[in-house]
Amino acid sequence: MTERDKYERKVGRQWEDVLNLARSQAPLDEVGDEAIQCLTKALNKTGGLPCLEGIFDIVESAAPTTVQLAALERLLKVALDVDLRIENPCLFMTKGDMCKSIASIKAEDSVGDTVTCDSFPLRLPNGATHCGHCTSCILRRLSLRAAGLAPFDNHAKYQHDIFGEYQRLNQRSKFDIHLVRQQVWTFTKIVNDEYPDAAVYSQFPDLYMTSTELSAKLGESSSDITEHLVDLLSAYVAECDQYL
Repeated sequence: MTERDKYERKVGRQWEDVLNLARSQAPLDEVGDEAIQCLTKALNKTGGLPCLEGIFDIVESAAPTTVQLAALERLLKVALDVDLRIENPCLFMTKGDMCKSIASIKAEDSVGDTVTCDSFPLRLPNGATHCGHCTSCILRRLSLRAAGLAPFDNHAKYQHDIFGEYQRLNQRSKFDIHLVRQQVWTFTKIVNDEYPDAAVYSQFPDLYMTSTELSAKLGESSSDITEHLVDLLSAYVAECDQYL
């Protein structure tokens, strides 16, 4: 058994202890059976993570709902005997907004060391690390441009340049950019609607439940949450309209 295997077993047991402690100290209806299922799912996916240090990795890997996050908070408070709150400071920010924080901490040079591609790893002879035409690559480039970080993104790392050689791409390579444009068109219809608050839930019914959960979680009115969501769509449309 390698040292890595020993480590993974150790931290896996730590999280099992967390679950067992939570189950023993509070009824599931108080702790949240969904939270335990969420945590167990994350453990199975990640192979176990160190206590506290791995909380946000677990949240990300399990992709829980707002209700599950609230239950997970209660579970961890009971199991670890700590007062904590799981928050998402980027909840109503576009990826372009988030990328602006890179410049705020003077980390622009790190952009070229990152990879955001559905086909990773490509391992191409020319050294390209991004296909350039998947939705992840498109959103990456749009966001970096919106944040003013395009000069720090090495274009040679893209196998295809959707901005510079779009006409030369085959139909398959153009497919995902058409999907992004369709999404932008849908969002534009919503924000330009006479009643955008109703339009957003008509187009995406599941967002109504999300809005209700966020209202309870954040202590804001449903109308305020709806306004945040519409503003988020509007900001995303504005970013994309500059370059698509």
